[in-house]
Amino acid sequence: MTEAARDPRTGPVEDNLLDLLAGLAATPGLRSEHRPDVTTWSSDVAHPLLNGVAGARFPADAAAARAGEVLGAYVARGRPFLWWTTPSTTSAPLEQVLGLLGLQPADSAGLHLALDDDRTGTGTRPAPPPGITVRAAVRAREPVLDQVLVAAFGMAPEVAGPLARMHGGLDAARLHDVLAVVDGEPAGTGSLWVTGRTAGLYNIATLGAARGRGVATAVTSALVATARELGCTEVVLHASDLGLGVYRRLGFAPVCTVRQHLWVPPGPPRHAVRTDV
Repeated sequence: MTEAARDPRTGPVEDNLLDLLAGLAATPGLRSEHRPDVTTWSSDVAHPLLNGVAGARFPADAAAARAGEVLGAYVARGRPFLWWTTPSTTSAPLEQVLGLLGLQPADSAGLHLALDDDRTGTGTRPAPPPGITVRAAVRAREPVLDQVLVAAFGMAPEVAGPLARMHGGLDAARLHDVLAVVDGEPAGTGSLWVTGRTAGLYNIATLGAARGRGVATAVTSALVATARELGCTEVVLHASDLGLGVYRRLGFAPVCTVRQHLWVPPGPPRHAVRTDV
């Protein structure tokens, strides 16, 4: 039995993520292809967020051949890339091929929160800790959002521009961003992506100098409050072990696994390869 069959909350987690990745793949400046069984995107920037594969639904007897076909083009380009898998977009044959071709897996917990169960407040925006302000931000007018994201995740500064163009190509009616300010200086950020009644949280990031002050909790709480205001009934995200405690305390429950398979060409990496979206 698959994870998706065991827990119906898995569906919203992976559907929101795959929809966001498909939206990112279609943004200007990326070369993308949406086939019935897979979505791919690539760029001239050597960073895995700008080169990737997602949504693969290959028949088990064709998984090895199709994966090899898709992977061949990426390896030939020689740029780092990610292959994203979720419970309904993976299989044992696919995982085997990805491993044989040198892709390194990293698991994240797929988390779900029914808004009736959240612990961030009683439907109003909870007050952040003293010294922290979290406000809505308009990405098109505030490049600081991607600058904070890049710095917080240790990416090369030159990745900020391509990421800003990619994020800026998303549907602004479905993308909602917040900026956290600590003692008057930008210190954290986070994004919300809407699919139907589901809000997905992404890019929750805190600059090193502001860590340990509750910025991530304040950003997450603000995004959950935004989801309520938008009429969403559930919130989803995927998190590493490092952030899992924060989200559990806010009421999120692990329901599935989201896996990122990273390929980096031989030799020193040209960019940091932190792979949050």
